[in-house]
Amino acid sequence: MIVGIDNGLDGAAVAIGPLGHVIGSFVMPTFTMKKTTKAGKKSERREIDSLQLAVLLENLILSSDSATVIFEECPDHAKSKAAMRGMGINAGKILGVL
Repeated sequence: MIVGIDNGLDGAAVAIGPLGHVIGSFVMPTFTMKKTTKAGKKSERREIDSLQLAVLLENLILSSDSATVIFEECPDHAKSKAAMRGMGINAGKILGVL
């Protein structure tokens, strides 16, 4: 089995069997982190839900004797520092789960 993972917040994972058929797939699980600064400013940020990702990957991989995972690494650049930070955090979460 080969499991491919797109690490974006709107990414997904798919498992393909030895004959090329899709065994399973899922959209990247996320949650929204809400916080309030000391100045009272509220903000929200989406992040990958590591626990749910671990459960979904385990369910995919348990259906096979062996699995190879292909992970799309974090790119070297982004539109902004905040976007790059978010991609780095989420890539780290996925690597931690793997």
